[in-house]
Amino acid sequence: MGLRVLLKIGSLKSSSNSSSLRAPQSRYQELEVALDSSSTTINQLNENVESLKQQKKQVEHQLEEEKKANYGNTQSTNGAVRGESKDLVSHLQYSLQRIGELEQAPSAVSMQQQEEDRNSENKSALQLEQQVKELQEKKLSEEMKEDIWTVRRRRHLGSCQTSQRTWRARRPW
Repeated sequence: MGLRVLLKIGSLKSSSNSSSLRAPQSRYQELEVALDSSSTTINQLNENVESLKQQKKQVEHQLEEEKKANYGNTQSTNGAVRGESKDLVSHLQYSLQRIGELEQAPSAVSMQQQEEDRNSENKSALQLEQQVKELQEKKLSEEMKEDIWTVRRRRHLGSCQTSQRTWRARRPW
């Protein structure tokens, strides 16, 4: 629209150059028409500016509403996430505590089992030792019996031999 005004002004200049015979009244009329056209164009531009300002306000208002809605959603989401996080942390702490307890329980059972195994091994060792002693005593007893028998036999044989010698010596023949 502004281009039309310039064109009209340009046409006015060229027409004023080409026909200097025209009356000043027609020149005024042309200027008046150009001024009216410019005024109309300016009014339309002002209306467009006002319309754009109004649209801008509406868009800003919509953005503000969306921000508020998003902020509210974010806050409620953050609250829910914080609550869930606290629940998860509590659950994790409980789980870690329980794991620690369970890890200690096998260790206690293991220690108890080791103690029982040691006691069992000690009992086995004592039983073996007892059996060895019994066997040694039995063997010793048998050896002693054998020795006693041998000693008795020797005594008996010795007495027999002594008696035979004595008998032979006493024999007249």
